[in-house]
Formats: sequence, C-alpha cells, structure tokens
Amino acid sequence: MAQAGSRRGKIGSALMLIGVIALGFGAYNLRALTWDTETGSVDSCVTRSTRSSNKSGSSQYTSHQDCTVTWTAGGTKHQAKVTFDGGKDLSRTEQKISVKGGTVVAYADRYTGLLYAGGGALMIVIGLVLWSRRPRL
Repeated sequence: MAQAGSRRGKIGSALMLIGVIALGFGAYNLRALTWDTETGSVDSCVTRSTRSSNKSGSSQYTSHQDCTVTWTAGGTKHQAKVTFDGGKDLSRTEQKISVKGGTVVAYADRYTGLLYAGGGALMIVIGLVLWSRRPRL
C-alpha cells in the first residue's frame, strides 16, 4: 500500500508541474486577447527550420516563416517582422495579426490561451488532490 501512495504522490507532483507549464503558456497566449486584430499583407518570407530530437533519438524539424508584413491602422501604414508557424511560404498573401503598440504577433485563436490556462489549472487541482491524499510516513 505504501508504494501505491508513493506513486500517487509522484503522479500528483508531475501533474502539478505540467499544469504550471500549461497555465504559464496559456497566460502568455492570453496577453494578446485584448490586442487589436488587423489583416496584413505579407511582402516576403524566409523559411527557418529548427531541429529537435525525440525520445527515440530521431530528428524532427519544425518550420517557421519570418515574414515582413504591412498593414494600415488609423490611416497610417505600418510594417513589421512577424513569425508564422509552418513551412508554407506566405509571401503575397493576407494574414491576420495581433497588434498592440509596437508589438506585432501572428494571430492566434483567442480560445487557445483559455484552453491551455484552464487545462493547466485543472491539472494543478487534480495534482494537489492526488498529492495531498498520499500516505504520510
């Protein structure tokens, strides 16, 4: 029975750690929730690939597009560098962006941040329950 309790505590701790990471990621994505949404014209892009290894040791590549985007807000033309996920060249297309002051990011679905933050909070609560119900030595 002591091993089951020990396992419960370890699972609870792991859930809390994953929950804190998910909550932080969700909160970071929520920062753009109140930002203005604009449609920008993508002038040119450069593809950037990042290599990462998985548990089996094989390599995986994640592609991003570093693009120059132009948009008009309040009668003024603006231009900025924006990074979009994916390997597809977005040059000469229209893309949604989120803008606040001098900060511009690729538009993300507004519910993604809420989903991660809510899921992270739920994992923290479940982890706390499991951790608190472990047997004490």
